[in-house]
Amino acid sequence: MSVSRLTTIALLGLITVASIPCIMILHFRVGTFDLMESISQKAPHLLLGGPAVLRTVYSHFGPLDAQLTSLIRFFWPVVTGATPELSLFGVYMGGQLLSCLALVLIEGERKGNAWSPIGFPTFWATSWVFIPFGFVQPIHNLIHVLFSSQGRAKGEVDANAISANAKRIVLLPVSLTLGYIIPSFVICLPSPEVVSHHDRQGFLIAWQFFAIWTAISQFILTRLVSDNIINRLLGIGESPQRRAATALRYTYNFVLMVTVLTHSLILDTVLCHAFIPSYFPATIDQLHPLLVFQPISPFSNEKLEAFERGILSLLQYDTYFAGASSLIWALYLYSCVKPNATFAGLVGKATLFTVLFGPCGAALAVMKERDEAVFVDSTESDTPKKQN
Repeated sequence: MSVSRLTTIALLGLITVASIPCIMILHFRVGTFDLMESISQKAPHLLLGGPAVLRTVYSHFGPLDAQLTSLIRFFWPVVTGATPELSLFGVYMGGQLLSCLALVLIEGERKGNAWSPIGFPTFWATSWVFIPFGFVQPIHNLIHVLFSSQGRAKGEVDANAISANAKRIVLLPVSLTLGYIIPSFVICLPSPEVVSHHDRQGFLIAWQFFAIWTAISQFILTRLVSDNIINRLLGIGESPQRRAATALRYTYNFVLMVTVLTHSLILDTVLCHAFIPSYFPATIDQLHPLLVFQPISPFSNEKLEAFERGILSLLQYDTYFAGASSLIWALYLYSCVKPNATFAGLVGKATLFTVLFGPCGAALAVMKERDEAVFVDSTESDTPKKQN
């Protein structure tokens, strides 16, 4: 039995609404944002009370610089490692965000989404900088189900609608590496040992616009890389749909590989730290998995003493709401192709993939299976039957 479209719309709408009190209202109530603001109120504006002075000028345009400065106050403790549980979850979220970024970019490339709201992936991904990721992604998924033809088909999805320019898709892993993965490593370089505190804050601001850097990389690569190279990679003489299917497979596998590495690395580190402490120096405090992965209760009224705990909770809710909505959305689209799939089978698939890849990675893995099923069915229907 396929998942009901109305049920999917209701669930995505509920997740969108529920994200508001958990991600935004809660952190006004417990004082996260007030504590962050206090940093800029006290000269000489030291970050985390240490030697790093808060940089307040980037563009020399006051309103923009004020917004960018607030991003530094938020993300600085994530990358410094001063709060281990926050930095560990920051790495975990980085891998999950990559999967969601890939989902949004791939959907934007599909022929069936051209000139639709989903067809502008850079806009969606850039909005994550200024609007919580866990709020924007459910809206993206909800709009797709409401307005995309793919969200209304049952049992037979047009392979041409989910197809895309094979050259652009196969170059997407390189663009993601240049625009997102490498900048993510750069902001983790220690300061002042490798880069100055001042420069590191500049890199951290530049990282916020990873969607734009990815789009620029994609634009340049599609013009620099010759069609002959792409033809040899995807197969000369193959149909456009076969080429698109191969390109999508490459991209899905690359992103899932990076996601599973970060997912398993953080899980293994946290579990070993908690239950096999002999592997770690005695000077390092014990990290319980709940400390890394459990957010503040949305009903809490207790004021925080340090805003790092609030930042961690906000990032946790961001990841969980974005991941849950993307997984529900992907399962619904998968059920449109596989209407005979049982509810128990869908739940089992979601559980297995979440254990392997995390929530956002699970959504990407389900979408990969959906695409494979559509292209296989399309190929079989186009193959002429042999005459007896």
